Amino acid sequence: MYLQEFEKLAKFISNHYSLSLEKVDTSLKGWNWGKSEFEANSLNFKVDSNVAFEIPLCNVTNATPGKNEVTIEFHQNDDAAVSLMEVRFYIPPEPESERDPVA
Repeated sequence: MYLQEFEKLAKFISNHYSLSLEKVDTSLKGWNWGKSEFEANSLNFKVDSNVAFEIPLCNVTNATPGKNEVTIEFHQNDDAAVSLMEVRFYIPPEPESERDPVA
């Protein structure tokens, strides 16, 4: 079932938008220890080299560094009953380094 739907969607996207649809392995682990990387216009949070989630940077209004964390705030959506307002990333200190990992 899944493969048939993927093929139909890939064909539609190819015919109408001249793009190819790619399969992407995502992380389904129960923890959030990973690495954040900026790729194109998005912030990708990866666990074991698989994308756990992606944040399009056009949705970010503010990013504020703290002592051991970075807070990312999003545009407010007045039309939605529930919307994500902020995400906080904990950044553990490096024991051997004098450099601030948040800065």
